[in-house]
Amino acid sequence: MKLLKIGSAHTCDIVLNSEFVSSHHADLLVLDDGQLILEDKGSTNGTFVGNNKKRINSGVEVPIRRGDLIVFADTELPWNRVPTLDKNESYKSVINIGSHYRNEVVLDSNVASRFHAAIKVDNKGRAFIVDNKSTNGTQVNGVKIPAGKPVRIKRGDNVVCGESDISELIKQYIPNRFGWMKWTAAALAAIALLVGGYFLVKSFMTPHVEPKDMTPAVAYVFAAYHFEISLEDSPVSVPLDFRYPADPADNLILQATAFFIDRKGHMATNRHVALPWNEEYRTDSIHDILKQEVENYLVALVPKQVNSRKDLDVLRQSEFGNALIDASRNLNDLNASISRIYKSKVVITGKMDFIAVGYPGKYFSDLDELQRCNVICESGDVDKDVAILQLNNKTTPESIPYVFEVENFDLDKITPMAEDYYTIGYPSGLQRAMDLKTKSLTPSLTTSKCSKVPSKFTFEIQHGSVGGASGSPVFYNNRLVGIILGYYSGDGASTMAVQARYLKELYMKEELDKQ
Repeated sequence: MKLLKIGSAHTCDIVLNSEFVSSHHADLLVLDDGQLILEDKGSTNGTFVGNNKKRINSGVEVPIRRGDLIVFADTELPWNRVPTLDKNESYKSVINIGSHYRNEVVLDSNVASRFHAAIKVDNKGRAFIVDNKSTNGTQVNGVKIPAGKPVRIKRGDNVVCGESDISELIKQYIPNRFGWMKWTAAALAAIALLVGGYFLVKSFMTPHVEPKDMTPAVAYVFAAYHFEISLEDSPVSVPLDFRYPADPADNLILQATAFFIDRKGHMATNRHVALPWNEEYRTDSIHDILKQEVENYLVALVPKQVNSRKDLDVLRQSEFGNALIDASRNLNDLNASISRIYKSKVVITGKMDFIAVGYPGKYFSDLDELQRCNVICESGDVDKDVAILQLNNKTTPESIPYVFEVENFDLDKITPMAEDYYTIGYPSGLQRAMDLKTKSLTPSLTTSKCSKVPSKFTFEIQHGSVGGASGSPVFYNNRLVGIILGYYSGDGASTMAVQARYLKELYMKEELDKQ
């Protein structure tokens, strides 16, 4: 895989001498299989493809073929300067590393280059790493390696790309120097089977788990929360803050899905389930409601200007208003403080009043019978939409035979239309999940495939979904590949999921397995 920067700057890989070509006009990505991907990088005068010279959108990857007419502003792409990649016939595998989602090993780092390095394994089972002229370099065992030159690496070597230690990430791609032991073990297992050693062989096999058998591990989530509103700049020490809804009995309700990932009561769900009040998750309607609530609250508490005794009487009805009056030297001073209040930035946060879960097949006559839990941690990143809950008793129910164990997460690159995936969740919440006869919870089990090339953080599956499915596992066998986070509006035919790697990253960061 090779990235070619195209533009008028001398630092570009293909330099075009034209005043109309931007300094970094476009990128051309040459994939290992020969495919070519073109992307305009926000150029001033555009990039055009094909004989009809159709302008492509900035920031959108467009597949092209070698020899196509490509025009950057007023200059054609000189195809003779676009290299063809080596066929790597002397290597049996090539593993690309970098921050771009097309890499086999994706690095979540602003310091790593998009296509930082590559590991090449030759036909003799030896592994080499090649730095692709990255900005911040690659180190092997503390020594910076020269760009473009293959350097032999072995299991146990310390490898750093930029500032990311990838030693554990790449271990699976480096052949084991003692691989002969694996073949010996396989031969012994075969012999054991022939002589009746069935249980010996069975102990080395990964048990197959039917999708329906994972259903007990998927919980219904019911939560109540409220917004907390305050002003950033107040002229007095008495706080001016309030909650919405004002009445604690009228809390906002959330329904979602979570699933168990260990035996200590830890469950995975989405960050937007754990922090529903965050600004990035507010709908336009909620934003408008909060804006109106702030205005109504202020007007009722503090007149926009004090012009009469009646206005002063309104101020005296609250501790905040009395503090304003006491801190003011005269009427002009008081009105200046009021003006400052109305110009102050409104700070909106929130708080979870309670969050609880229910299990499939269990009888629930009242929401109070759901089992309480807490939000333990969340990713802190809107793109990594994952969070972890934990039951208050810190124990996964014994009635749940299988959980989605973190060590079994599938972190390999997801291939469109290649694998059948399953999801279990509670779309539409209790409205759809509650069996009206038995009053027990019944989640939905569906099957689908990845429908397009994944992005760095997410991938898309074919079936539609609705609210309540957020936090549902996407898996095969009992191996998690992602967590549903939302769906496309309109026909609802496509559902988005965040990749499992970010849930594992959060789990290991918090070291929850050691608690």
